[in-house]
Amino acid sequence: MKPMIQFLRNWNELLTLPIALLVWWYSSAILRLIDETAGVYDVGILQAFLLGTAGILFGHALIWLILKLSAGNVYRTLDDFLNRNTLITPWQRGLFSLLYWGFLLISWAILVAGMS
Repeated sequence: MKPMIQFLRNWNELLTLPIALLVWWYSSAILRLIDETAGVYDVGILQAFLLGTAGILFGHALIWLILKLSAGNVYRTLDDFLNRNTLITPWQRGLFSLLYWGFLLISWAILVAGMS
């Protein structure tokens, strides 16, 4: 069990791929649990959110995985940038993290808007 946990810590991008595929696979069942009588229009709106989420999870995992496989040194530098850089204050680390996840949120919103 310990080697598996260590593997998932080193390759945490692989966790979002199965999540994205499960969300896509079970999206119809999830939508039916929310509203059994939902019409096509309602399901289409909810489907856009589900597919947007699956798309951003898949894209995020794929980009980091390709970067890890093709440019390992660049990946390690980016992955450990906030932990190894002592010149960055905790406030700047938090700001960087919020900007990164904010960019992902904006990307997700664009995906959802494009699908609806």
